[in-house]
Amino acid sequence: MQLSDHQSLSHQRYDCAIIGAGPAGCAAATALTLKGRTVALFDLGQKRSVKVGESLPAHAEPYLRDLGLSELLQIPDHTAYEGNSSSWGQEELQVMHFILNPYGRGWHLNRVQFEKDLKSQVQALGVEYFPGRVSALK
Repeated sequence: MQLSDHQSLSHQRYDCAIIGAGPAGCAAATALTLKGRTVALFDLGQKRSVKVGESLPAHAEPYLRDLGLSELLQIPDHTAYEGNSSSWGQEELQVMHFILNPYGRGWHLNRVQFEKDLKSQVQALGVEYFPGRVSALK
């Protein structure tokens, strides 16, 4: 593997390489590491100060719990919510309350903090994180 800054990683071997260290990439890296695989996680490492409008539905929490990541929701930067109101292409709001949802409440996320915490968590598990663009695989 070669990063765009010409840093070569050919002397290192991994069971899996994941491109993208957002929530899906970090969840995949966590799951693979918990199964005993060695993982290299690549990401552009772009720093954003704000990512607007990020919510996590209630049914996502059991997956985070299974990966040992649900405690990441328990910080003041994230707010639990009990339902959604939305309007997609119509004037009338559609309202969905979570009172009957078997998974409970959803979460409004500080996405920047959530992704930072996810990356820290996967690195603590032993995933090797490489900021930069992958330019070649061999």
